[in-house]
Amino acid sequence: MYSLLFDLDGTLIESAPDIANALNVVLKDAGRATVTVDETRLLIGEGVARLVEKAFAMRGGVPEAASLAAHVAKMNKLYDAALTVETFLIPHAKEAVASLHQAGHRTAVVSNKPGFLTEQIISHFGLTPHLHAVQGAEDHLPKKPAPDMLFAALEKAGGTRETA
Repeated sequence: MYSLLFDLDGTLIESAPDIANALNVVLKDAGRATVTVDETRLLIGEGVARLVEKAFAMRGGVPEAASLAAHVAKMNKLYDAALTVETFLIPHAKEAVASLHQAGHRTAVVSNKPGFLTEQIISHFGLTPHLHAVQGAEDHLPKKPAPDMLFAALEKAGGTRETA
């Protein structure tokens, strides 16, 4: 059997609309132009702080560190409150993960989203029973593309690097 690790955003779910909605409130409140959902997709993948930083860079420049930190905190609060308003499962994603899990493969999700948000989304869409592990971003682990989160997910799922 194999150990199969799935990314969350863009692989199992489409979350760009909800991320864009929260991000656009932050940008608008800061007097910046908003971003489209397509532009938001280009920003996703390195965690919330980098997403906010890159969005500000696209819309006139990155604010100083304290201001940027406040914008990131606001983004987290807004997104936390609306995780699954417009977010949806990618067609057939749940069925594919369930089938692989049922076939005996070790299945896990690895996301640069904070762990508690990743788990809420996974639960909301009914994926939890089909996964051996969920690994979200944690302070002590470098975010993807560094391999640390992948190794942690493999360990939690009971898999090995040789079978991944």
